Amino acid sequence: MKLIFEQNLCEIDTSESDFGSIIKSNNFLVVPYINLGVYQHELNRSTKMKRINYCYVVAIELLFLKINSDIIIDKKGEYEDIESIYLGGEDLIGNQNVFDIEFKAKQSFLQLVESSQIRDEYRIPPPAPYIPPTMQYSLVQELINNRNLPDNIKRIIG
Repeated sequence: MKLIFEQNLCEIDTSESDFGSIIKSNNFLVVPYINLGVYQHELNRSTKMKRINYCYVVAIELLFLKINSDIIIDKKGEYEDIESIYLGGEDLIGNQNVFDIEFKAKQSFLQLVESSQIRDEYRIPPPAPYIPPTMQYSLVQELINNRNLPDNIKRIIG
């Protein structure tokens, strides 16, 4: 199964997604996602949204990084022809104070894991106070806390 998708990263939808602990440096950004939406993409060519249960958005060689309204990295003159990628979602960690991310990078991709599934419906991650969760607690915790990262991501972050 193909796990890395470099094309059409602009076509992902994070508005109703959940994200875990963000890993960032001056050179890379890794964001674990639950329920990431895709449409008009290699993973879902239709215009109807489908959701990936577990995945990562990865950016390498960051040229521009804005978190909320704070510009963290801005290598002016190096990214004019590179389209911005916008990320959002609900912080499952709860204390990162991240609401919006915009980045431009020399390389970016969507990374699935072996247990990734793409479905029409939104899955409920635990803990869900009023609705029974439809995802396994241990798998959600593993992803959002960056335990058991894929080997290629481990190499990126050193």
